[in-house]
Amino acid sequence: MKLTQHMQVVNNELNIADIPVSRLKEEYGTPLYIYDQKGIKDQAKTFINGFHSKKFTTHIIYASKAFLNLYIAQLINEQGCYLDAVSGGEIYTLLAAGVPGEKIYFHGNNKTESEITLALEQGIGSFVIDSQADFYKVEKIAKSLNKEAKVLLRINPGIEASTHKYIQTSLDDSKFGMSSHDEDTVALVKEMVKSDWL
Repeated sequence: MKLTQHMQVVNNELNIADIPVSRLKEEYGTPLYIYDQKGIKDQAKTFINGFHSKKFTTHIIYASKAFLNLYIAQLINEQGCYLDAVSGGEIYTLLAAGVPGEKIYFHGNNKTESEITLALEQGIGSFVIDSQADFYKVEKIAKSLNKEAKVLLRINPGIEASTHKYIQTSLDDSKFGMSSHDEDTVALVKEMVKSDWL
């Protein structure tokens, strides 16, 4: 096991932030998921400082799929990070945790009309568009609600990562996003720019 900054082995026992894991086991039982709050805060600070630019705005975005509950959402938000969501349930959790709508990025290649409606009504900051169909759906609902949606287009550069084929997401034929080598992508960008709603 790789030890992180706040982990150490003392008397042959794992300690996290100076707390023996056996104490946590006795108090909370098992199975038990343990998160190091100080470690999360330090990581967030490292990313925010490391990706700060004087030339343009940057956001560090926490991937909710890593682990999401009210406390983690509050903790990540307090560090100044943005958060992503891929479902109405995740949007609901983030909002319930006090995350401002403008700090939420809604992405995913299977957004439902009710989820898009919820996101627009709650002032979600950005929609990440994965396809032409996704674009048309968001635009249609934005128009029907008379609300403008801020959008980003997910573009795949066609680079093959050396990993399992089921988790490769930057290929030209990925189910997420559009290929940078596809003429339809350029046409969609032009259409997005012309839209009165996006």
